[in-house]
Amino acid sequence: MQTRKDDTAFPTWEQDEDDIVLQTPGLTKREYFAGIALQGLISANKYLLHSVPTKAVQIADELIKELNENP
Repeated sequence: MQTRKDDTAFPTWEQDEDDIVLQTPGLTKREYFAGIALQGLISANKYLLHSVPTKAVQIADELIKELNENP
Protein backbone atom coordinates (compact mmCIF):
# COMPACT_ATOMS: atom_id res chain seq x y z
CA MET A 1 0.00 0.00 0.00
CA GLN A 2 1.40 3.37 -1.00
CA THR A 3 1.61 6.24 1.47
CA ARG A 4 0.95 9.65 -0.04
CA LYS A 5 1.97 12.82 1.77
CA ASP A 6 -1.57 14.18 1.52
CA ASP A 7 -3.20 11.06 3.05
CA THR A 8 -4.91 11.87 6.32
CA ALA A 9 -3.25 10.68 9.50
CA PHE A 10 -6.28 10.76 11.82
CA PRO A 11 -9.54 11.27 9.93
CA THR A 12 -12.75 11.42 11.92
CA TRP A 13 -16.35 10.98 10.90
CA GLU A 14 -19.44 12.42 12.50
CA GLN A 15 -23.12 12.53 11.70
CA ASP A 16 -25.11 15.71 11.69
CA GLU A 17 -28.77 16.04 12.68
CA ASP A 18 -29.87 15.02 9.15
CA ASP A 19 -27.83 11.78 9.29
CA ILE A 20 -25.31 13.13 6.83
CA VAL A 21 -21.84 11.74 7.50
CA LEU A 22 -19.14 14.39 7.51
CA GLN A 23 -15.44 13.67 7.39
CA THR A 24 -12.89 15.86 9.09
CA PRO A 25 -9.52 15.02 7.55
CA GLY A 26 -7.29 16.28 10.35
CA LEU A 27 -3.55 16.40 9.76
CA THR A 28 -1.98 14.94 6.67
CA LYS A 29 0.57 12.19 7.18
CA ARG A 30 3.26 14.60 6.04
CA GLU A 31 2.22 17.18 8.63
CA TYR A 32 2.07 14.53 11.35
CA PHE A 33 5.48 13.04 10.50
CA ALA A 34 7.01 16.53 10.28
CA GLY A 35 5.59 17.43 13.70
CA ILE A 36 7.13 14.35 15.28
CA ALA A 37 10.46 15.05 13.56
CA LEU A 38 10.27 18.67 14.72
CA GLN A 39 9.99 17.55 18.35
CA GLY A 40 13.04 15.34 18.01
CA LEU A 41 15.11 17.98 16.27
CA ILE A 42 14.29 20.61 18.86
CA SER A 43 15.09 18.26 21.74
CA ALA A 44 18.38 17.19 20.11
CA ASN A 45 19.41 20.85 19.80
CA LYS A 46 21.65 20.05 16.83
CA TYR A 47 20.22 22.51 14.32
CA LEU A 48 19.87 26.26 14.19
CA LEU A 49 16.32 27.25 15.05
CA HIS A 50 15.57 28.76 11.63
CA SER A 51 16.53 25.50 9.86
CA VAL A 52 14.55 23.14 12.10
CA PRO A 53 11.18 23.36 10.27
CA THR A 54 12.81 22.76 6.89
CA LYS A 55 14.73 19.77 8.23
CA ALA A 56 11.56 18.34 9.83
CA VAL A 57 9.71 18.46 6.49
CA GLN A 58 12.70 16.86 4.73
CA ILE A 59 12.64 14.04 7.29
CA ALA A 60 8.90 13.56 6.80
CA ASP A 61 9.33 13.38 3.02
CA GLU A 62 12.18 10.87 3.36
CA LEU A 63 10.07 8.72 5.68
CA ILE A 64 7.19 8.69 3.19
CA LYS A 65 9.62 7.80 0.39
CA GLU A 66 11.11 4.97 2.45
CA LEU A 67 7.68 3.61 3.38
CA ASN A 68 6.76 3.47 -0.31
CA GLU A 69 10.01 1.78 -1.34
CA ASN A 70 9.94 -0.80 1.46
CA PRO A 71 6.32 -1.52 2.42
